[in-house]
Amino acid sequence: MDPLKVGLVGLGRHGTRYANHLINDVFGLDLTGVIRDDASKGIPSELKGIELFNDMTDLMKGSDIIIIATPTDSHFNIASKALEMGKHVLLEKPMAGTVDECKKLVETEKISEGSLSIAQTLRYSPVLMKLKDELRSLGPVRWFEMVQSLEPPKTPWLLEERAMGGCVLNTGVHVFDTVSHILGDINSVSCTLDRYHNPIWEDYAYGDLMLRNGVEGTFKISRNGNSRSCYLRIDLEEGFLWADPLTCTLYHMDDGIKKKEVVEGQKNTLIPLLEDVRDTARGEREPPISGLDGMKAVNVAVSCYISGNEKREVHCRLN
Repeated sequence: MDPLKVGLVGLGRHGTRYANHLINDVFGLDLTGVIRDDASKGIPSELKGIELFNDMTDLMKGSDIIIIATPTDSHFNIASKALEMGKHVLLEKPMAGTVDECKKLVETEKISEGSLSIAQTLRYSPVLMKLKDELRSLGPVRWFEMVQSLEPPKTPWLLEERAMGGCVLNTGVHVFDTVSHILGDINSVSCTLDRYHNPIWEDYAYGDLMLRNGVEGTFKISRNGNSRSCYLRIDLEEGFLWADPLTCTLYHMDDGIKKKEVVEGQKNTLIPLLEDVRDTARGEREPPISGLDGMKAVNVAVSCYISGNEKREVHCRLN
């Protein structure tokens, strides 16, 4: 089977990661062209031989799959164009800056010959996959907590208007998608927003989540410390589970006994995502993380902003 041709839009930090995985790690995908915001920077030495395009349409015409790793405010227009041209699209999170843009992309995909997948990659964390599997046999969930703390952004556009939001929108969608995927859809949110170092956007947020199944929990998202952490704790009727995606470690406390397991698996979550997008483009499966999944996460992020600004609980149901 011939490799599928991939066009990459964006060659910043995330775009370069995609490029390196496509070249070195994923069979059946051929990175044939890239387009970047500043073409004068040319092609990095490790991508020698890959064509640098100046025209978006030309890049898309010669590609089966389009990967979009650009600032948030450009996601909607680029993804719309690719879907209208019948391309299979892998769109970096967040799916878009507004729920309305997300809805339009979902509708465009319905009439496209292509497909839309969203890069909410914590779903591929081996330890979170293990936690989700173990929950099936461990009884009802009583409470949960999810925390994601990252260093301040080094990417300039995350400090600018084109980010369309701060840590809640641009990284918090990972938290909201993970909670929804493992525990159930989010029904409402109460959120507090703070800003410490980012000149225009929030870089610290915390609050409460209520799921549609009645389970309650808390979250914290930050981008203002000098280190990073990420965990999901789930309290059960007896004991609790604690998953740390950064170390791929799962802790299970039951009857006073704490068990620790280092979970094996692919820690570079972009690799299995790219393999699934390849298989989607071949017609072998549905999109691994759908436009609806992406829209749900953005909807919770937008609800956080409303809650934080209006100091009230906000329901997250989509119309």
